[in-house]
Amino acid sequence: MTTYALQFAGIILLCITSANFFAPKKMRWSVNLAKTEPVFRQVFIIHCVFLLACVVAMALLCLLKPDWLLADGLGRAVAGFIALFWIARVLAQVFYYEKSIKRQFPFFNILFTVAFLYLATVFTAVFFNLI
Repeated sequence: MTTYALQFAGIILLCITSANFFAPKKMRWSVNLAKTEPVFRQVFIIHCVFLLACVVAMALLCLLKPDWLLADGLGRAVAGFIALFWIARVLAQVFYYEKSIKRQFPFFNILFTVAFLYLATVFTAVFFNLI
């Protein structure tokens, strides 16, 4: 059961990854980033690429080696870090993003919030050996 929960988390992570290929156009990144200084634009893009790489790495770990996360020691520590990552992302989604953006895209706001909550819950449960 735990392996399936982690593999489903991997699928969710791949879906989040795929959303990053549509978000720039939907949110008009090119128009908005054109208004910033080149260094800020470059930092933003690099951060996006590296964050995307981390999410892909999490997805691959969940899909290909979920048993590594279930092992005592380093595996549980990694699961704990990933849990904190997604807990922070839930908090950002709920408390940081502008309400106007969330109202503009209500379906995606709910979808991502539910996905982030699932990820935070699964990795927290793995860390505390609850599932």
